Amino acid sequence: MKWRLLMLGVGLLLAWSAPAGADNAQLMQLIEILHKKGTLNQEEYRMLVGAAQEASASRPLAASGEKPAPPAPVAKTEAAAGEGLQLTSADGGLEVKVGGRLQVDTGLYGSDVADNASGTELRRARLDVSGRFEKDWKFKLSYDFADNAVEDKSAYLAYEGWKGWSVKAGLYGMPLGLAEATGSLYGIFIEEPMIVSAFKLDERIGLGAETWGERWSAQLALFGENAAANVVDDESHGVAARATWAPVLDKTRVLHLGGSLVYQSPESVNEGNNDRNGNGIRNENVRTTRFRSRPEAHVNMGRFVDTGAIYNVDALYTAGLEMAGVWGALSMEAETMRTWVARSSGGQPDLGFGGYYASLGWFLTGESRNYEVKSGAFGRIKPFRNFDWQQGGRGAWEVATRYSVLDLNDENVRGGEERNLTFGLNWYLNPRLRIMANYVLVDTTAAEDPKLFQTRLQFDF
Repeated sequence: MKWRLLMLGVGLLLAWSAPAGADNAQLMQLIEILHKKGTLNQEEYRMLVGAAQEASASRPLAASGEKPAPPAPVAKTEAAAGEGLQLTSADGGLEVKVGGRLQVDTGLYGSDVADNASGTELRRARLDVSGRFEKDWKFKLSYDFADNAVEDKSAYLAYEGWKGWSVKAGLYGMPLGLAEATGSLYGIFIEEPMIVSAFKLDERIGLGAETWGERWSAQLALFGENAAANVVDDESHGVAARATWAPVLDKTRVLHLGGSLVYQSPESVNEGNNDRNGNGIRNENVRTTRFRSRPEAHVNMGRFVDTGAIYNVDALYTAGLEMAGVWGALSMEAETMRTWVARSSGGQPDLGFGGYYASLGWFLTGESRNYEVKSGAFGRIKPFRNFDWQQGGRGAWEVATRYSVLDLNDENVRGGEERNLTFGLNWYLNPRLRIMANYVLVDTTAAEDPKLFQTRLQFDF
């Protein structure tokens, strides 16, 4: 009997002290459960219900006429397709997104490929942490764990307090062309075109600004070296700019035009003797550069075109033009780039290298490539129906082909020339998961003209 009186007293205390609304309803639910289980008899049940109702009606806060205090804010956790895991602070002042990507490749090569064995590779294993704080500030940290090493890919801070503008500082990718802006995550081929591999800037430490409108975008960046550079003298520095315009812009119809310009002063190194092209140099600090590319394959793959080190370089100038279009399920993309090497010192001639590519893609299942004006690039594909074995969903299927040319021969530098023809098949099981297959026919001025088959399993979150 004593324990029942104790329970009644506790129940009355809870009824008096519990906040209004949902908490009082939970107390009533508890009383109901105890009554149904026989813990409370009918008299005790009526007594507790009456006490709870009386306490709710006569609570001092309610009698004073004051509004009850709002509930304490609670941090939110969300996850959306392709947007990663998002955490939001209780006051909404901080948003953090955790994402990443995994790309696992295989390569099967013909007998023509000397010293390049078939095999497998963890191409990328990347973890990203990005977010926004105090409304106008953004940040991103990105690290890649492939090749048994940790590589800094992004580490920057951006301010977006002005409409249509973003000012960025830190380590990030420099603007140069459409394929580079689209990146490996959304490109329709396993590896980037040769001209991008040869002339791109990759991630550099820099300060830049981006602006955009309804149909156009522009980026400008001042940059130095990347985070891994270990330069004993003056490091590379320069300026890069890119502008895009989409005169046709509908959900399934796009015409994209753009161009890029880069000026770069290469790094200084201390070298002696001769370079691989027989150009004599003095044993002192000189500025040097090098251009090379793999044959649009990466697993255990060497390079068939390579200028080797080019010394006595005063400056590098790169220009690129780009065009792309989307007409329903059909898409096309083309770029050309050329780099000029100025060498006023050392009595060496100026040099020029260049190339181009053109590609076509077609969705057998009717989807369209997704164009993003802000970046002037292509984005995530969302199948009409995700792959589902039981429900009959087949995902999105895309076939593609690309013709690519790179010429690294000029004057006394004989880096070689290469032409590739690639056939591709992409299966988008859902917005996060894709399986890719490429078959590359290689034609080079070197002794080898291999045939390369590659596959990729890609997942991102």
